[in-house]
Amino acid sequence: MNIRFLVIAFVAFTTTLSAQIDFGIKAIYSNDLTSEVAREYVTVEPFELAQIGFTGATPTKGIGMSLYAENAKLFFMGDVLYTVTGRNFELISLEKTRTPLDPALELTTTESNFRLALNTGFLVKNFKVGFGPEVTVRLDQQEDLSTLVNVENRGTDVQGGFNFLVGYKVTKNIHLDLKHTYIFQDAAHDFTYGGIPMELKRNQKSLELSVGLYF
Repeated sequence: MNIRFLVIAFVAFTTTLSAQIDFGIKAIYSNDLTSEVAREYVTVEPFELAQIGFTGATPTKGIGMSLYAENAKLFFMGDVLYTVTGRNFELISLEKTRTPLDPALELTTTESNFRLALNTGFLVKNFKVGFGPEVTVRLDQQEDLSTLVNVENRGTDVQGGFNFLVGYKVTKNIHLDLKHTYIFQDAAHDFTYGGIPMELKRNQKSLELSVGLYF
């Protein structure tokens, strides 16, 4: 997903709306909807095996700037946000016998991100129904997954996603929005095991509530 493309699309769409453009501030809070999963990872040589599970993400919190424009039937919204979130993993076992660790070793990541989200859609009175792409750029990360033998952090800093939105204009200046977001990358996309990308076959999903105040 190309940030430059999103910005061009943002400018092109807003110029088609014969309406006032409002700027504001927005706060978000989201909960992870991704189901838990565990997989085995094996090094080619020497032979080593690990069972690693993804147990979910911590709630995402964010704040930033928002732009909103509408006409009689359509709306456009662009958000630039600073967010903080994290992911939770478990080392379940390390032996060829697959004997479970008791308890499993908990591993976490904590990340701060820059996020650009765009939405367009339809207005039905005060209700908004829309969709749009988003890009998240990692600014900082603390994690302990790479402390495991054979696990390395690839340093992948950009993620793409898509979301569906239902919103309500409480007043002209106060908007409430609910988004269902789907991330294109795997939940463990930024790690490798034995030099091979870790694939948990889970893409993160979340349900996000936001409040926007426009001026």
